[in-house]
Amino acid sequence: MPIGIITDCLCVFIGGIIGTVFGKHMSLDFKEKLNMIFGACAFAISISSIILMKNMPAVILAVVIGSIIGILMHFGDLVTKLGMGMKSIIYMWRSDCSIYYTGNDR
Repeated sequence: MPIGIITDCLCVFIGGIIGTVFGKHMSLDFKEKLNMIFGACAFAISISSIILMKNMPAVILAVVIGSIIGILMHFGDLVTKLGMGMKSIIYMWRSDCSIYYTGNDR
């Protein structure tokens, strides 16, 4: 059973919910510094992983080929359209449930 993948997905999902709920209460400066810290951590993890990696040319080739396919298929546009569709569905649901929505967003 892929416990690591399930744990990663749950952590991203729970973190997204927590960020949505408590993100309004964080200052913009704190959010920017938090992103910078996570970026530095990602760089450190990737550098240490590159040193241990034996099949780096295969990974680079896969990234290049995947990028070319994504660009040719306009995959970024598709993801943007899907995101906008999800956003409109959420806004429709939000307006339908107006008896539960107090309108006190900050």
